[in-house]
Order: sequence, then structure tokens, then C-alpha cells
Amino acid sequence: MWADSLFVISVLVIHLTSCAPVEPEQDAQRLLAVNHDELILIFTGDTQYYYPCTLSNRACRQKSVECRTNNGLDEFHRRVNKTSLRSKQIEELELECIKIESRISNTAQRRSIFDLNRRLINKPKALIMNGDLTNFGHARELIKFKEEWMTLPMYLLAGLGNHDYENNVDDCIANQCANNMLYWFVRKYAPSVGLALDYTSDERFFKTTYKGSFAYAKTLCTENQETCVRVIQLNNRPDYTTSIQSASQWEVQSSLQWLKQELEMTNTNRTWPVLINLHNLESKVEKRLKAILRLWLNSAENSSATRKVAVFHAHLHEKHEHRVVCVGGVTVPFIFVGSVPNNRYTTIKFTDAEAKMFFMRSNIDNATSTIVKTVDFRWRPC
Repeated sequence: MWADSLFVISVLVIHLTSCAPVEPEQDAQRLLAVNHDELILIFTGDTQYYYPCTLSNRACRQKSVECRTNNGLDEFHRRVNKTSLRSKQIEELELECIKIESRISNTAQRRSIFDLNRRLINKPKALIMNGDLTNFGHARELIKFKEEWMTLPMYLLAGLGNHDYENNVDDCIANQCANNMLYWFVRKYAPSVGLALDYTSDERFFKTTYKGSFAYAKTLCTENQETCVRVIQLNNRPDYTTSIQSASQWEVQSSLQWLKQELEMTNTNRTWPVLINLHNLESKVEKRLKAILRLWLNSAENSSATRKVAVFHAHLHEKHEHRVVCVGGVTVPFIFVGSVPNNRYTTIKFTDAEAKMFFMRSNIDNATSTIVKTVDFRWRPC
């Protein structure tokens, strides 16, 4: 009996360890290969507690079929028959199934990224989260984000998205949802990870006013200092401005002027790739961003060097792709980093000259990842 138990346990261990953590094997070998001159970063977006999976994420959607059937919801989580139900009841029925999908997609993404980090000998320097950490900025949503993502054994560089504050202005009572997210981001999160945000504060009559874009920049380097990158986070979108009255007062400003100043400061380190992150790269934002980059790239200070810039964004959950644009005579990649509701993320291995991009899918039923596309990118004149 004891021998039979040992046999069963041995078979189980072999089965679990034989499951490839990353596939396909050829691409996995390139991803897991050790080069201490390469700086590794992982990018994703839209943890968005609580938000349903994308329609194309069939593995996740399948997990909520029973809930949607029992609650009388269509494929978009909308109640079909609303007869005799109050709006609060309908909301609760819809949210129940959305929470199931949000929990499944976040768990799969978290486990896959954790397992990849564990298997990489050359550890990623940061996990970059490009906005929409929550869906409404509710306290319970932020608590869930902190419990599940802030506890990963990785340096987390997060930005805010439209769902974290823009969509919540004049929504929650006394603007407490937007205030909740901004206060945590500025007063709790940023100091805990050593970030200097773009803002000033002024306390008068027992009320504090925070004024700025709350953008930041951080330098990350390999252990041997051979490769460094300058990570810039512009949050929601760089042209967003608003005034939010709550327990604190928030004067949210555009980060475009701050970005110009930050780019000028990088002129002393011209070999470093500059990685610009934001949440929503809508068309007018892209035009203004390109104009700023064009002026900077064509400046006299940069005339003797090919500067390296990349732009990373999220917001559209289905998107996980890249395109290369000629800006100021230099190739610039624009990358949709992937989203949690679509169980997609991007891992990049940087050197001073190139970026090896791995577009990855987190698999729902285990902690594995599938590399869906690889791109070897080199900055060059165009």
C-alpha cells in the first residue's frame, strides 16, 4: 500500500514538472537564456478590479458560463429579463459574474508572471503596470489590487488610468473614489517604491491641495551597470487636466511640459533607451507626443547620436501588438503591452542597441505562458 502511494506521488510530481512553463520551446530558450548585460522588463495593463474578460479570451469566458446562465445575462454580462427587478438587484447579478472573470484573469496573469520571474536567472528589474488598476477606484478594488499584485516578489512600477480617477470625477459621493486612488498613489505607493512624482502640495484651512501631473521617471540598470534604461510614466494620458474637490483637492495638470524637461535631462546619458509609458494613447495624444519627441530628437544636443525611444500603452484590452514609426529621423516602436482581461503581457530584454520583445499569453488552467510572437528590434536612423 505504501509502495503504491509512493508510485502515485512520483507520477504526479513527474506530470507537474514536465509541463513546460513557457512555450514554444525554441522561443522559450531565447527568453530564458542568461545574458547579464540584458535588462529585462515585464509590461502589462488593466488589472481593473472588477472587469470582465475580453470576448476573445474564451478560456476565461467559459469559466463564467454557469453564472451568466443562472443570472440571466447575455455574453456582455447584461441582464436580459429585467422584469420586477430593481436596478440594484440587476447590478448585483451582473457584478457577480464579472467578479468571477476578473478573479480568473488576474489569477492566471499573476501566476504566469510569478512563474516566469522565478525561472529567469537574470531577474526582471520591474513589472510595469500601465494603468486601470481598478474599475471605479472603490476602496475594495484597491485593496484587492494591493493584496494580489503588490505582494509579488517584483519591483512594481504602476501608473494610473482613466478608470482610476478620470471616470470617477463627480461619480462617487464627495469624489471619494478618485480621491482614494490619487491619495494612495501619491502619499502611499510612490514613497514606498522610491518615486519622486511631479506635484506640489499646499495645506490651508485643514485641507491639502495637490497640484501636478503625478508623472515620474526612474532609472533601472543591470547589476553590472552595462545596460540602463530611463522609465517614464505619464499615467492616464499626458494632456488630461481636471479639478477634483474631495477630502483633498486635486489639480490634475498635463504632463507634456514635464515630459519636455525630463527628456532634456536625459541628454547626459545618450546611450540609454527612454521608455515612455502611459495608459491611453488616443490619436490626438499620439500627435502631440510625436511632436515633442521630434523636437527633442532633432535638437542640437542629439545631432551626434541616435537616441533610443519606445512608447508603451494599454487601455484597449483586445490589443497586443507593436508598430514602428519614424519620428525625428529615428525608428520608434509603439507597443500595446497587453491586458489582464485578455491575459496578455509583454517581456522585453533590453541592451543599449536593441530590444528583444516577447508577446506572451497567460494560460488560464495553469501557471504557464505561451509566447505568441517575438520581435527583434534595433533602433536606427530612418
